[in-house]
Order: sequence, then C-alpha cells, then structure tokens
Amino acid sequence: KMLSTEEAKNESIEALQQFGADKKEINVFECWAAGINKPKEVGNYLEIDVDEVYVITKRLVKRLEKIQPRFINKP
Repeated sequence: KMLSTEEAKNESIEALQQFGADKKEINVFECWAAGINKPKEVGNYLEIDVDEVYVITKRLVKRLEKIQPRFINKP
C-alpha cells in the first residue's frame, strides 16, 4: 500500500518519537516536510537561532538514519 504524503509524515514523526526525538527535532522535521529547508528559513519560522537549527539538524539526521530501514523494508 502506498502511503499519502501526510501518512508518511505522520509515521515518520511517530518513529522519530519512538527513537527519542524531542519537540525541537519534530518541529524541524515538520518544516522540512512543509518545504522549509534552508536553516535560516527554519530558524525564522521556528523563531530560533540558525546555529541551534544546525545542532538540531545534526541530531535529527542521526535519528532519521536509524529509522530509515523501517520505511525502506516495509512490505
């Protein structure tokens, strides 16, 4: 079964939470899902410093690497 974009986003957020993602990581992921990708734009949207966006992004990418197999191997 093919997931809609919204279903895929929700499943990804659920998986991120299971792997210990905090609210800031979820917020950055939701920005990416909405097409807000540049660190400065993410920072402006979330009203946080761009340096903090970089730190959050590092943590988030590590978590996404952990959950990626969950979606690639899905029947």
